[in-house]
Amino acid sequence: MAIGEVVLGSVLASFFQILFNKLTSLALCHVQWEGISITLLEKWKAMLVTINGVLADAEDKQLSTNPQVKLWLDDVRDLAYDMEALLDEFAIKTAQVESEAESNTIRGLEKWKFSFFGQLRSLMSENKVQEINGRLKTIITGKAHLSLRENIADKLNYTSKRDPTTSLPEP
Repeated sequence: MAIGEVVLGSVLASFFQILFNKLTSLALCHVQWEGISITLLEKWKAMLVTINGVLADAEDKQLSTNPQVKLWLDDVRDLAYDMEALLDEFAIKTAQVESEAESNTIRGLEKWKFSFFGQLRSLMSENKVQEINGRLKTIITGKAHLSLRENIADKLNYTSKRDPTTSLPEP
């Protein structure tokens, strides 16, 4: 079970890179029309950087039989999947709107139907955005309660890579 938990942490770290890339590309596409602002995307990126920074410490604490850290990591994983699904949804909607705007085939009743259903989908997306935003804040708060430290792996790897010192003279 410990190997699976370590793999989970490394998968999460690589998954976070995918989320960073998607957040960046969406910020460049200006998805403000979908109920999500560029400012919020930047906040999400900052929160993800914070969470990503403590993943190594969380993995270590999880392996030392701390069940609360395991639950926290599960929440992080679930949130990452949900964020990816939402960001994919935004990317698809952005591509659809751009495609329909280019073709200019929507007129009259079809235009009205698209506008109505677009607003309905936007409200649903806005609820998802608020839910994910709340979950991100909860995970950040949980990080503090679990006393997870940032970039602990880098410090441990640095000390373990040092050459051992000796007082013996070289031959």
